[in-house]
Amino acid sequence: EGDADVQTARLTQKKLTSQEDFKNLIQAASRSLSVKLQSKAGITSADLEPLSRALTDARAEGITDASAFMIRGVNLEDKCLQQLTAQSMLTQSLASLNKSKMRDALEFAEELELELEMMIRVRRALRRIEVMRDDDAPLDGGLIVINGKDAESFKADRIERHSRASNPKYKYHNYPRLRSKSDYSKGNILHKKREQEKMLSWQNTVTNKSLIELPKSLVKDAVGLRKAILGYMGDKQMSFPESLAQDILEKGIATNRLRDEIYLQIIKQLTNNPKPDSASKGWQLMCMSCGTFLPSIDFECYLLNFILEKCKLEGAEACYARYCLHTLEGMLTSRTNEGIVPTLEEILAYKERPPILSTIELVNGALLTEDLPIAPDLNVKKVLEICAHFGGLQSAKTDVMGLFVYDLGPIGQETDDSTESL
Repeated sequence: EGDADVQTARLTQKKLTSQEDFKNLIQAASRSLSVKLQSKAGITSADLEPLSRALTDARAEGITDASAFMIRGVNLEDKCLQQLTAQSMLTQSLASLNKSKMRDALEFAEELELELEMMIRVRRALRRIEVMRDDDAPLDGGLIVINGKDAESFKADRIERHSRASNPKYKYHNYPRLRSKSDYSKGNILHKKREQEKMLSWQNTVTNKSLIELPKSLVKDAVGLRKAILGYMGDKQMSFPESLAQDILEKGIATNRLRDEIYLQIIKQLTNNPKPDSASKGWQLMCMSCGTFLPSIDFECYLLNFILEKCKLEGAEACYARYCLHTLEGMLTSRTNEGIVPTLEEILAYKERPPILSTIELVNGALLTEDLPIAPDLNVKKVLEICAHFGGLQSAKTDVMGLFVYDLGPIGQETDDSTESL
């Protein structure tokens, strides 16, 4: 009996030693793989192989997936397998140059919150396909060409998207990733109730919390974005506001997980804003954001809901909202979020005049295009090139073309003296 107990103890010790060995092996492989996952170049099957082999060997020795270190290893393996699938989709879509496959691959990679160099290449290739002229030469200025059949499909998609986003459940305050009001005001003893009431309304103060639930490593960035937004809008006195706007847009491009936070921070500052100048700058920032990076797929309808509601108003706010809507829908349709941040000069142009949607007609009254987004930095030459393209004119003829601009002024106050020749 004593020998049997000794034998049992030895087997138990051997099993524990074996389990500890596999634990160390799996943890070492996981650490190495976690480092490689940070690379924008992606990972390979060879990178995953040590972890997969260690997990397989551990199971062969009778170690179950219920062990804590096995759970972590299996989760990491699943994450890597999904990334490898995304990388394969991106590579195949780029080789095929199929727009549908490229969009699907980008959406899948974005859902996994990946930030890979391959995604940038696919976006650029997709942008190049979308902006090709009839003669296969790229059109300077990024004009998207849509034929009759595609136009019908685009219109149908647009109507369906508006109908879905107009549902009251997509009001921004219903966004499921928002912090609870109690969490947002936590730690604020003196003004706790006020902070809860103002969580999604204009404020000229900075809190130490993000609006949405974020990893601790990104909360500090979210607080910095809050300061920058206040600085650009003039709600907080800060130097070089144009640089602040550029910093916000660059952060949105660089960090996917902060994009919804940026949009929500802007929406917050536009809600019940008592300062017209601050509100105008907030809408300028919204216009720039809509033309620079997409929201997450989860937040897409919430952002559209806010913009669609503002389009129903009158005045400058509605003009800004309609521009945002057209710009954002162009991005959503093509999924060509290439990450082009406006220059300081382009940001300064927003102070000179707001972005507009323009309807362009020929002198005989024939409609050339309507609701064409005209960014503040877009000059007459660029507009003429677009007109020449729509009219099927050779680019050389644009040198003798001119524009007559009809400024209708405030709604309901048209005058006969509102024509300007350029």
